[in-house]
Amino acid sequence: MNKFFFSSLILILTLQNIYGWGGSGHKLIVKHAMVLLPAEMKDFRKFSDYLIAEASQPDQRKKYMKDEYPKHFIDLDFFKEFNQARMIENKDSLYKIYGDSVVTLNGILPWVLEDTYRQLVLAMKQKLKEKTKELMRDLSHYFADAHQPMHTVLNYNGQLSGQTDIHERYESEMINAHLQELEKVFSTSIKVKRIDDPNREFFQIVYRANARCAILFFADKAAVLETSGKYDSLYYAILWFKTKYVTEEALQEAAEDIAAVYYTAWLEAGKPKFNSFK
Repeated sequence: MNKFFFSSLILILTLQNIYGWGGSGHKLIVKHAMVLLPAEMKDFRKFSDYLIAEASQPDQRKKYMKDEYPKHFIDLDFFKEFNQARMIENKDSLYKIYGDSVVTLNGILPWVLEDTYRQLVLAMKQKLKEKTKELMRDLSHYFADAHQPMHTVLNYNGQLSGQTDIHERYESEMINAHLQELEKVFSTSIKVKRIDDPNREFFQIVYRANARCAILFFADKAAVLETSGKYDSLYYAILWFKTKYVTEEALQEAAEDIAAVYYTAWLEAGKPKFNSFK
């Protein structure tokens, strides 16, 4: 069974079960991203309730939009160039090597970030309130996914290493159990800056997320070893103990980057005033 077919099969079997940070995690991230918006954009905080309530809407679209699923991840290690430290970041160039169906099957998240960002800039320029709000919702969700380590690797659910369902154990079970603690780790004193090269930064985000994968897989194996394969309270205590700091970093970075991309889009759109949107 070749690598392409195997990854295709696994994706089909599990695509209904994989979500970014779980509903609570996505809400938490965008909530704090809106707090970080600079004073110049304070009026846009009026979108906060909507963005928090609709934080997982892009996940819901997977149920009825066939092209939605690949937008939430990229299996970086499928590409030999990434494994050889020379990842091709141009989608058309990857298409020429692997074909568009193979590239799409392994996820198109960085390019979706780019496309959604460009759409947001245009909506802000045109001062379209509802469109801007919807695109901010989508962008916040995709950005949060880009910070989720398991959304950057072929072994996204532990299915290739005998750690099946690690994705849900980590992002939903563990995150939900520690929401109150995670709520306290977000800094409100960070000064959001313009992103100089958005397209380049979008890939840097998924690279950083991918670098955290090894920690998650190691923590899961250590916890399973200690509990003799039981996913009990001790398992989750160990998993949290060994992944707490990288999880806190990932969530904080996601909030910062979402606020930064909103700010950058607004600047590129010419700083439109909130009360001029229709």
